[in-house]
Amino acid sequence: FMTSLDLFIVNLALPYIGREYPGTSLSSLSWVLNGYTIVFAATLVPAGRWADRIGRRRMFVAGLVAFSAGSLACALAPDVSVLIAARLVQAVGGGFMVPASLSILLATVPAAARPKAIGTWSALGALGAALGPVAGGLLVQASWRWVFWINLPVALAAIVLALRTLPESRDERARSRPDLLGAALLAASVGLAAFALVEAPDEGWGSIRILGGLAIAAVCAAAVVARSSHHPAPVIELR
Repeated sequence: FMTSLDLFIVNLALPYIGREYPGTSLSSLSWVLNGYTIVFAATLVPAGRWADRIGRRRMFVAGLVAFSAGSLACALAPDVSVLIAARLVQAVGGGFMVPASLSILLATVPAAARPKAIGTWSALGALGAALGPVAGGLLVQASWRWVFWINLPVALAAIVLALRTLPESRDERARSRPDLLGAALLAASVGLAAFALVEAPDEGWGSIRILGGLAIAAVCAAAVVARSSHHPAPVIELR
């Protein structure tokens, strides 16, 4: 719920953040959103494989801790650069939580009840996305920082409940290490492509930085495909 909420709740806070940090360009401000989305997506696959190896509850709690730390840093951020960095920490936490939570559900719920359980899990994620703009609109009336403060009591309660109630589980057949380099290349490819799209209106499509960013993004994407074709635990299952 929190990871979906944070994909959308910050949208309405952007104008308020921009007012607090005058002189910040819209393209720089957009990385408060883009950075979270890119790192969140790039973290999902290797985090799922990690959870199978080291323990799903452990990964879930680690994600909650990282998400809480990122939220706290966002709420206290003195400038936009710190805010963007804190959002990346938040995204890593969210990327840890989502696959671990689904793995825990599949490992602990009997087969007959799984369709209902997965439906509930999906519905809560959709509810977070739907409530994001509503909750964001309410919270920014007090301060945009409340968009991040609101995560802390929920995350802390979830950490306590997870440690007390969730059983630990692993995939005993999981032996291959996740392709961390592939995940990094995937994040670089998407990030550089997003950078080019965001900055091109200001710098021009013929700019060396824009064309160079797109070229490196294409090389990174090709490298991801090449690594995924032979790595035992690829970041993308090409099959």
